[in-house]
Amino acid sequence: MSLMVICMIFNITACGVKSNNTSKSPLRQTKDMAENVYDAIKNHDSEQLKEQFCERLQPGKETAVDKIYEYIDGEIETLETDFETDNYADAGGGGEIRGDKLSKGFSFGIYVVSDNGTRYEIVGKGDVINTIEPKNQGLQTIIIYRQNEDGTWNYSKGYLQIGSELD
Repeated sequence: MSLMVICMIFNITACGVKSNNTSKSPLRQTKDMAENVYDAIKNHDSEQLKEQFCERLQPGKETAVDKIYEYIDGEIETLETDFETDNYADAGGGGEIRGDKLSKGFSFGIYVVSDNGTRYEIVGKGDVINTIEPKNQGLQTIIIYRQNEDGTWNYSKGYLQIGSELD
């Protein structure tokens, strides 16, 4: 039974997890997605950002980069997260098993600073593996938080959210 689940995982080709990534660990796939999201936002690349979203959210994500830049004050100038050394990604936590099908979540958080000096946290969440509902595999939501002038963060209001995470 376990072998069948493993085979199913390696054969999935949904959004965010391309068929050539099957040899990568869930954590490596999450880190790659975080880097792709950062690159897409920094470069205003709507198509690259859209590719990270799960199939369920593909329609309508063409303007996600525009919405992000309506929220971000200026251009992204500095990436504070060190992709080589920081612990910015988590994959495989939580999840659900239904018979021979499973889902495993991921999340990442990266910090950037705009050319106007405002600091932001870009958070991504979704399913790194989902054989229960394959259309939900990939990035389900991006949340961007803006740091307050006093250096604190408000995680309950005033943020931008694109997409929706499933419970």
